[in-house]
Amino acid sequence: MARKELMNKQKKFGQYFTPQRIALALVDQLNNPITKVIEFGAGDGALARAVYERFPNSNYIGIEVDNELYTSLSTTLESKQKLIKANAFHEHILTKYSELSAADTIIGNPPFITTIVTNEIKDTILDVFPSFDCANMESIAAEMYFLCASIRRLKQGGQGSFILPISFLISPKYSGFRHDLISNFSSIIVTQLPVKTFSNAEVACCILSFCRSRERRQKIELAIADLNGSIIDKIEIHKRHAVKRMDYSYFKFLKDLNSVNSTPVGTIRSLNVEVNRGSASKRKLIDSNLEYFHTTSFPENSRAISLGFNEVSSFRHARTGDILIPRVGTRCLDRQVLVAEGQKAFTDCIFKISAEEKDLDIILRSLSSKSGKAWRINNAQGKCAKFLSKSSLLDMPLFID
Repeated sequence: MARKELMNKQKKFGQYFTPQRIALALVDQLNNPITKVIEFGAGDGALARAVYERFPNSNYIGIEVDNELYTSLSTTLESKQKLIKANAFHEHILTKYSELSAADTIIGNPPFITTIVTNEIKDTILDVFPSFDCANMESIAAEMYFLCASIRRLKQGGQGSFILPISFLISPKYSGFRHDLISNFSSIIVTQLPVKTFSNAEVACCILSFCRSRERRQKIELAIADLNGSIIDKIEIHKRHAVKRMDYSYFKFLKDLNSVNSTPVGTIRSLNVEVNRGSASKRKLIDSNLEYFHTTSFPENSRAISLGFNEVSSFRHARTGDILIPRVGTRCLDRQVLVAEGQKAFTDCIFKISAEEKDLDIILRSLSSKSGKAWRINNAQGKCAKFLSKSSLLDMPLFID
């Protein structure tokens, strides 16, 4: 298959195949014996192989819709492993397969795509996570549906281990999901994976493992793994903090903050500031023949910049006294600069902070500090390209190092 055709198919199906070392790490999160395991979206069989290596006597049932993957994988499965060719989104068809029920274990690396929210999908999700607000959503991350469809087939007391976007653990959009997760499931472990885990994309993701039972224990384990899937550090947080977010990087940052010489003295929100995102894309500004400020415009070492006196038309623009920071990007989120003079339009990849002159110094020093940079990086969201929300920026503490 040609590379372009392969990439188009991967984009269509959201296929990011699990590296075998990560597949083994995912299966290693399963602490109980396995009799029967179900996987929605078997892919190239990495998880099926990992299950067989760790639990050779278990019965594995996988579902795969891609004809080429189904044909290829069918010839390599072990005797106690079975593959069903079906569309995982067609719940009414899956119910016809009696073997797709009452599993003691579920696993998965769901496709990283969005799907239209049908009534069938909505019912499946709300059956498992009733507090997740998807009533008015037109589309949803496929990973949420795959997780819920799998859990519906999990016995009480059964276990699961899934690769999911880190956004499920940090975005306010998924707070209802996190509430139900910590209320109705036990032995929860979130293992953050490196962004370069998958060879064909930089994806911010984690392994979520759990048991389908309630527990009295009030702690949740957060960990971070290297590219081999080996745990390199772990911390515990109280459940009451987990609804807001439950990722290792954030709580490790807060833990380290308490042990360094950096003192929060309020938040950006506590000041009289205005935060605005650029009103036009880079392409639109280019087509308008305007000079513009973009994420690539940040100087590496300078605290201030002169923009020159440029035409800005009706687009949002920065001027003397404004502070500019990146809104999106994987490698530039720790940049910031003060406009010393001039004016220039800025793209929708940039935030502009306008504040009273007396507050400019503490805002800029906070943004420039190690703590301020770490805050923004750890609060950035997104599967691939990372972005900082306006709310997260306003909630950033003001630091005095």
